[in-house]
Amino acid sequence: MNSSTTARNVAVIGCGGRGRAHAEGWQHDERSQLVACADPVEASRDEFCERFGDLRRYTDYGEMLKAESLDIVSVCTWTGMHREMIEAAAPSGVQA
Repeated sequence: MNSSTTARNVAVIGCGGRGRAHAEGWQHDERSQLVACADPVEASRDEFCERFGDLRRYTDYGEMLKAESLDIVSVCTWTGMHREMIEAAAPSGVQA
């Protein structure tokens, strides 16, 4: 990454198959840094972090949004949850 460029902090909500696919994409984007993940299932979070690095882990995505300084959030949960999660991210200017 160019030294004048600041990495975008990225988090993933949902550590299942779709979340892993998004994380793989973020790892190939030199402008972005995967920093955190959220999933209510501990085993899913652990497996995700084992694969993608020692990320900060959250059970509750709302807590993650409050605690982290994020630029982008990949919402990788079942479709019925997307609106709620995007609306939670929007007030802080996080792109979802």
